[in-house]
Amino acid sequence: MAEGTLDRDDVVQILGEDREDKLVAVISTRATLEEIERPVAYVNGDGDILGKQEHPLIGAAAEVHDILVQDDLFPTDDR
Repeated sequence: MAEGTLDRDDVVQILGEDREDKLVAVISTRATLEEIERPVAYVNGDGDILGKQEHPLIGAAAEVHDILVQDDLFPTDDR
C-alpha cells in the first residue's frame, strides 16, 4: 500500500469482508487508513476505548461509518 493511498485489497483487509458495494463506497470516500480504522473500531464496539465523546467521527471517517452501518453487516448506529 502506498502511503495515503488505499486500494481494494487494503480495504478488504481492514473491513474483513469483501462486499463489493461497501468496498466501492468506502474507496470512493478517499479515506485514509486511520479514517477507515476508527469507524471500524466504533462499529465493532471498540469505540469506548477510543473515546467517542472526545473524538467524534467527522469527514471521511463519518462517511465510512455511515456506509458500514447501512445494513446488517454492522448493526449499530452509535457514532
